Amino acid sequence: MIKGILVTVTDEIKVVDVDTTSVGEESPNSLQAHVKGWIEMVRPRGLPDHFMFVCNEEGKLLNLKPNFVGTVLYGCTQDYIAGDILICKEDYGNDGVEIVDMCQEEMELLLGVLNLIAKAK
Repeated sequence: MIKGILVTVTDEIKVVDVDTTSVGEESPNSLQAHVKGWIEMVRPRGLPDHFMFVCNEEGKLLNLKPNFVGTVLYGCTQDYIAGDILICKEDYGNDGVEIVDMCQEEMELLLGVLNLIAKAK
């Protein structure tokens, strides 16, 4: 189990447990459960290297509400991110890119930035 940062469409920002070994929405801490559907990994311009977010791949098709913080991080004025996002850290392991735990300092820095973005709404 690793830690990630969940950012909801209502601008709730919280640290959550993420089980990167489980699959499916029925598993409470899986990537799919946090974004409520099929996952898409996005490497946005607004996050440092080695950080990405997971979003619902079908968010727009399902008419999920726009995610203000996710859209700002994405950095494109011609598009938007729909639905909740889960910010995670990635690194290269034996099997390629893996989602890994972030340290407390990284978590605190990201939480500060995310809260500033949410307040700018």
